[in-house]
Amino acid sequence: MLTKLMRTLAAQIAAAGTALIICGLTLAVAEGGSTSDWSTPVNMSNSPDYSLAPVILCDSGQNLHVLWGERSAQQAYVSYRTDQQDVWSEAIDVVSTSNVFRLAAAISPDDTIHVVWTTGHGGSLLYSHAPASLAGNSRSWSAPTTLATRVDSSYGPSSRFIAAGPDGTIHVVYALWSAEALNHDLYYVRSTDNGKNWSAPSLVLTYVTPHKSTLAAAIAIDGRGRVHIGYVAFSYDYGRYSAVGYVRSTDQGATWSTALDLATATTAPGVEMIAPYAFGEDEIHLTWHSPARVHMWSRDGGVTWSQPITVMGLGAAFGGYNQLVKDSSGTLHAVIAERGKVYSAIFDGTKWGEWQSIDLREFDYHSQQLAVCQGNHLFVAYEDHTVNAEIWLAEKVVDAPHVERSVVASKPGGEKPIPSDELRDVHEEATPSASSVTIAQHTEWHLGALESSSTPLWIGVTGACFVCAIAITAKLAGKRR
Repeated sequence: MLTKLMRTLAAQIAAAGTALIICGLTLAVAEGGSTSDWSTPVNMSNSPDYSLAPVILCDSGQNLHVLWGERSAQQAYVSYRTDQQDVWSEAIDVVSTSNVFRLAAAISPDDTIHVVWTTGHGGSLLYSHAPASLAGNSRSWSAPTTLATRVDSSYGPSSRFIAAGPDGTIHVVYALWSAEALNHDLYYVRSTDNGKNWSAPSLVLTYVTPHKSTLAAAIAIDGRGRVHIGYVAFSYDYGRYSAVGYVRSTDQGATWSTALDLATATTAPGVEMIAPYAFGEDEIHLTWHSPARVHMWSRDGGVTWSQPITVMGLGAAFGGYNQLVKDSSGTLHAVIAERGKVYSAIFDGTKWGEWQSIDLREFDYHSQQLAVCQGNHLFVAYEDHTVNAEIWLAEKVVDAPHVERSVVASKPGGEKPIPSDELRDVHEEATPSASSVTIAQHTEWHLGALESSSTPLWIGVTGACFVCAIAITAKLAGKRR
């Protein structure tokens, strides 16, 4: 497959980016955030093509794996890098496909990497896998398998529509596309044999919207194997209608709970970007945008919930899901992004602390990802959604117990999965539990009165930063000569 080509222009852009980061950190202090101990972001993709939808995973040996999509006018790929040898490998395209529109990945307890992606709005949902120890070899990846056709993928960032359970079961959630865009079917499938065979689709819910809309969902699996899904409806006409909600299954998708409606809006910018996170057997978290970044949690597996609180009082410019992870000490960390800003924060069990800047360059940040590896090493990846369209990675070490690296044993890979049944007809036969079809007005949180625990206040130092950036870039250019 193809190895990325390094270009002089990319080096010049990186130099300018370094200058802006230095100035950006000065700006972060000026606006009230804490000084940043995150590393300078590194360009992971360095590609002339359009790079999108990063995912970062940590295997049982505490090695990091980064995947993303590469798209050109002629071809598309799933690309990959790893730090398994304590040095970053070169970027390599490991799976070839017709297109990459949305991409998500998960790693199962046996250290197999599972990747799903969509080929476009109304296109196909594809799946491939490889052993983590051999993921840098394109021949170790299974041939792509079609899980569904006519999928709805016009909305939202990537990364959260696949999850691996504690028993190795792989879970995927997706919505089907329809031309009338008013009646939306959300489906769930699973595999218990590492992606060789997939279950018949289970209809999670049918959601009816008052205006033409898209439906998307994110999934998490707790330590008891229960399935947690956050879903969002968003109108094609921006801001006209949006809603977020939550549903769960305690029996591997055989039945689904009554939907919990969390928030609805009929004016811009609306509500969106909901995602569930599971830690241990019973601790579940939900985050979304209102557009303030909102968080609520459950200590009993999603039966009862806290009142929602604000993580950060940001405005619109929905960068991506608010990402949550726990380090080896059990501390909960979040990464949040909007245009021109990427932040991190820590949760003390009742409220979110002071935000910390990661990247303040004038990029259009999307699809931010957060992972913890080696117990105390946080990694953040995100997409620059501007014309350059690159994948960036930053890292920092936190005050938590360190976990030493170990070698993940190699195992055979590259098996071609047994194709699943034709899913177009199977979807028409799927029947949900009675409670899953009707979207009940179970609970409605009113978010307008939420107080922000940390709202950035920008001040007029942009001009000084611009001058600083020019000076530093010129200095760096002079050294290159």
